[in-house]
Amino acid sequence: MCKKAKEEYMEECCEEIEELAKKDAQMMNEKVKQATLRKKKNLTGCIKDEDGSILIDEETVKRRWTTYIKGLCSDDGMPR
Repeated sequence: MCKKAKEEYMEECCEEIEELAKKDAQMMNEKVKQATLRKKKNLTGCIKDEDGSILIDEETVKRRWTTYIKGLCSDDGMPR
């Protein structure tokens, strides 16, 4: 699922870059730079939730990590 989501994102970026190539070279270059640079905030990836479903959405992944870390810090030390 992660690979498919990344492919869809890159396809959308490429389509936007192609449109910008016809109109605005500077904006096109910015979009290329944005699409090819890896930023730390984009490295959240995807993880599974408690029931094994794969989470892709950045906010959902952050919430899952928060729950996991809180579980590690709980009295029994077991993630939930």
